Amino acid sequence: MFLSKLNIVILLVVSNFFTLNIAFAQQAGYKFIENKGQYPDQTYFKTDLRAGNLYLENNRLLFDLYDIKTINKYIEAHYSKELTHPIDQLSCHAYAVNFLNANTSPQIEKLNRTDEYYNYFLGDDPKNWASKAYGFYRINYINLYPEVDLKIYSKYFNLKYDFIVHPGQSPDVIQLDYEGIDKIDIKNERLHIYTSVNHIIEDKPYAYQIVNGSKKNIPCKYKLEGSTLSFELPEGYDQNIDLIIDPTLIFSTYSGSLSNNFGYSATFDSKGFLYSGSSAFGNQYPTTLGAYNTSFSGGIVDIAISKFDTTGTFLIYSTYIGGNSDELPHSLIVNSLDELFILGTTSSTNFPHTIGCYDSTFNGGTPNNLQNGLGVNYVNG
Repeated sequence: MFLSKLNIVILLVVSNFFTLNIAFAQQAGYKFIENKGQYPDQTYFKTDLRAGNLYLENNRLLFDLYDIKTINKYIEAHYSKELTHPIDQLSCHAYAVNFLNANTSPQIEKLNRTDEYYNYFLGDDPKNWASKAYGFYRINYINLYPEVDLKIYSKYFNLKYDFIVHPGQSPDVIQLDYEGIDKIDIKNERLHIYTSVNHIIEDKPYAYQIVNGSKKNIPCKYKLEGSTLSFELPEGYDQNIDLIIDPTLIFSTYSGSLSNNFGYSATFDSKGFLYSGSSAFGNQYPTTLGAYNTSFSGGIVDIAISKFDTTGTFLIYSTYIGGNSDELPHSLIVNSLDELFILGTTSSTNFPHTIGCYDSTFNGGTPNNLQNGLGVNYVNG
């Protein structure tokens, strides 16, 4: 564990301002900044993960993560002008994913360069300064293992890495050793990595081959021996065609509610923004400024809806929805226009509705006190 240094970076934008368009959206995601001397010599690239940093080295990935809950307190204190948590109390944790028995000098391809570049003027010794360091949206390690390439990129702000196993090689050569973690485990075919400050999930590995122009899914799962991870393909695959193994890293987060609340549904939209629907028992669920309803409406429980950024790190919006009695969200669905639909139940006679809606009145029913641990009382049916 160590504290990350706070570096001042001067960003020079060398392109003209432009409007957000489809081309720009396709470039959204993590930017891997090349090392021009501003990072340690063994570092090829660095990217900000919003919950820390990732350093790409020749034969390992180095994650430097910090306690996002403490950072959120700093942000809140900054806007409230009541900083009560000194910055030196921020906890960080570093761990490495080592490529065991890999090529120590793989060929590096950097693709999709950013328009802007970065200058680093750190300290008073010009020998330590670096200029015109560009960012790249995709990094390829060619022959990380013999006939195995590694592609690192992001999709909807999820960090992704693909292993491409070429014909004549076996995926068994890929061995990833996790160094410096507190715990590692496989649950429901997902890899769970625990540190002192964060919980990282590597989603169930997705493997496929392109056969006659079509994608063919190949069953694949993790194999964990101690702290070393590899991949198993129980049904085999066509060894004459490239095999792509494609996991996704997910950084989990807490909502930070001080009132009791229980999750019911979650979803995401086409841009990777995340939505959660839960019950909230009180007025201490975190809401955002200007939300539809920032306060608890009444009864025992209200619906709480939160939209997170694509990393799950920051709230885009968070709101209560409810009336004078109880309601629960049962399902969230996002349509093709990225509009969020909430399906649920209510016992409130004044549940919010819009003018001209299909039915603007509560039609009643049989009172129902749910005795199954949900803590909800539909007093009006």
